[in-house]
Amino acid sequence: MDSVMNRDDIAARYRAAFQALPARTRTVFWLHCMLGRKISVVAQELTIPTVEVEDHLAAALVAIGSALDAQAVDAPVGE
Repeated sequence: MDSVMNRDDIAARYRAAFQALPARTRTVFWLHCMLGRKISVVAQELTIPTVEVEDHLAAALVAIGSALDAQAVDAPVGE
């Protein structure tokens, strides 16, 4: 049961971190990471430079990764 609760906690932290992203960053992340669109396609769809798409992706990955790392730090040793 602990592993199910742990998965639920991780999923909740992931969702919270995703929802906390700025709107444009969230959109870029969704289009690329969840829908699988290429960076160049995302840039074209949003009419922004590809480097801006890359910056948004990097920010999203850092934010979500930090939220998940915080969960790992909070977990008791041995879990």
